[in-house]
Amino acid sequence: MCQQLGKRIIAANSPQAKGRVPRAQGTHQDRLVKKLRLARIAGYEEANGYLDEHYLPDHNLRYARQPASAMDYHRRRPTARQLDEVFWLEEQRVVSADWVVSYKTRLLQLERQSQHYAPARSRAVVRENQQGELAILYRGHRLGFKEVFARPEPAFC
Repeated sequence: MCQQLGKRIIAANSPQAKGRVPRAQGTHQDRLVKKLRLARIAGYEEANGYLDEHYLPDHNLRYARQPASAMDYHRRRPTARQLDEVFWLEEQRVVSADWVVSYKTRLLQLERQSQHYAPARSRAVVRENQQGELAILYRGHRLGFKEVFARPEPAFC
């Protein structure tokens, strides 16, 4: 999914890097609770006011750094259509000689595209989205299919 969106995953290669953000969150939770108690704050409205007026400005004064460049390197957010196209689970399946693809105990009969186009015994990608909608791709092209409940009888020429 990340590759399709043009995103590169940068793994944290050390335990220190992996724990840096959770450690910082834990520090904030610990300090903030103590500071709220010292300021005798007990309600949400008061706590939000304290955060905006005291805690965050103090934190930013201590730890904020100027960026090396003023240029904004953020990419545009993917459109809803791009996200809908990307967030599918994909599994490779072998197309049988009778053009049936088996997926999660279901039999999906591919529609023939032409007389010469025969993906039998080749690999196709079965995609399923969060709503349970299925799509079958062969060499990047979407194929039509219908669910069958028994394998078709072999045709003899």
